[in-house]
Amino acid sequence: MIKKIIKKLMKHIFFIIIIVLIVFGYVQYKNMSRKSSIFSNMISILGNTIHHYMEIPTKYDFGDNFQITSSFDANLESKEYEEKSYTDPDYYKKYKLINNLSNLDSKIILKQSKEKASLLLDFDNKIGEEDIYTGKVYIENATQYYMVNNVLNNYVNEGNNSYFETLSHSNTTNDNINYLYQIILNSIKKNIKESELNDKLAEIVINDKNIKTKQISLKITDKYYKVLLKRILNDLKNDSRSNLILESTIPNFNTLKVDEEKEYLEKGEDYTINIYVRSILNTPVKYEIIHHKENKEDYKIAIIGNQEKGNAYYYEENKLKYTANYEATPKIIEIIVKNDKETAGFIKIEKSNNSLSMNINLALENRNIDLSYSGIYKNYKKNKSYNKEDIINIKWLENDIVKISGDIVITTEVKKDFKINEDVEDSLLRLTLNDDIKDKLDNAFHNMKERLES
Repeated sequence: MIKKIIKKLMKHIFFIIIIVLIVFGYVQYKNMSRKSSIFSNMISILGNTIHHYMEIPTKYDFGDNFQITSSFDANLESKEYEEKSYTDPDYYKKYKLINNLSNLDSKIILKQSKEKASLLLDFDNKIGEEDIYTGKVYIENATQYYMVNNVLNNYVNEGNNSYFETLSHSNTTNDNINYLYQIILNSIKKNIKESELNDKLAEIVINDKNIKTKQISLKITDKYYKVLLKRILNDLKNDSRSNLILESTIPNFNTLKVDEEKEYLEKGEDYTINIYVRSILNTPVKYEIIHHKENKEDYKIAIIGNQEKGNAYYYEENKLKYTANYEATPKIIEIIVKNDKETAGFIKIEKSNNSLSMNINLALENRNIDLSYSGIYKNYKKNKSYNKEDIINIKWLENDIVKISGDIVITTEVKKDFKINEDVEDSLLRLTLNDDIKDKLDNAFHNMKERLES
């Protein structure tokens, strides 16, 4: 009798489990079939791939007690900007900027001690003996000070700063950066609303086969771009940790607003992003980005495949110009580009335990682009110090004229052993400064930009 009861009970439990699994599976399917969920998944893949290649290798993260010394050295030229600078004021600014950057002697020192709640940013930018922009930012406990040479030789007390409140025993600066990255990524995913996405049935061709799909579309206009920015900004303000981090580094972050008058996209310009999914499992099989000008298709990039392998197609005014096949692993992304006749070049990104490199070599009709980047960690002494060297080489030709060529080298030394000795006893309250001094302090960075363009 007891055995029969147990047998019946087990049978009922089995059926209940089956029903629960079916209901759970249906709910999951409905969630995954939502247009916003499909877009969200695409953004996650893209965002996590970028983060994987850009994050600092674990052994080079020294926590929150370090000194970073960086110098910037550029050697750039542009024949195109030089030729056009004689008649076009905008090109004159570009030409002078390149020349001045090549003559700039730039050095930045960042010291941070979480134990003593002290941070010092010391920047020095000169062209020859001319002081372009030299000064300091200093945080001590919960107060921020700053100094701009040639304006004041005293520190100015700027008031409260919550920077060290964002750090704790288990929370580092690098953790804060990663947190902000993820909160922004999640905000983008969340803020593309279901109602803002369109869908329709579409038949596409893959490997000479007609495939029935559902096309999901998002149109990005200047107006929508501003709406999305507002939503992300509100999320950052409403998240207590994000707000604290950003308020400590961006003055008056809480009052920051999206500029409604500013045009983020050119007039008559917009983008459409399309995702094509198989209707049964909602598996993406094709992605498209279409750029429009004055309601006409300017160019289109189509990708067929997944995050590991696939093909890409580039169209101009509905005409296929280039194709590419790509393969991606956690260590290498490799793209081979072809035109209708031959190989047009390649793009390769490679990551190892102590380096990141990128090489772009493309011959595209009237353009030749040869760009390389390498970031190498060197001379590592366990938990004491290391050096990093970032090198960018570029040669960009259009119609056989050099648009820009040369190299940029950033050398960095990171070490744990350092001292911060700053005296703020004679600091001045910002409220006590006259308007002329305040204007000079506030416009120092803008004046540096103007000087580099003149």
